Order: sequence, then C-alpha cells, then structure tokens
Amino acid sequence: MVAIIGLTLPLFRLFVYDIWDTLIRIIAFDVLALLFIFVGYLCHRFQSRIE
Repeated sequence: MVAIIGLTLPLFRLFVYDIWDTLIRIIAFDVLALLFIFVGYLCHRFQSRIE
C-alpha cells in the first residue's frame, strides 16, 4: 500500500502541476498567434484606409 501511494503521488504531481504549467504556456502562445492573425487580417482588409 505504501509503495502504491509512493508511486501515485509523484505521478499525480507530474500530471497536475508540471503539465498544467506547460498547458498554460501553450494556450497563451495560441491566443497570441490568433491575435496576430486577426490583426494581419484587419490590416489587409482596411489597407486602403490605412494609407
């Protein structure tokens, strides 16, 4: 029983804590990429008004 708990706690920490931090970074970069795509689309669409 102690060995199972000793194995479960590091695995739980790995999946919850370490991977959660990585997921936050991936989501942040995805949102930033979508923002750049949207701004590029707006610049292309309203290019005549910008000049």
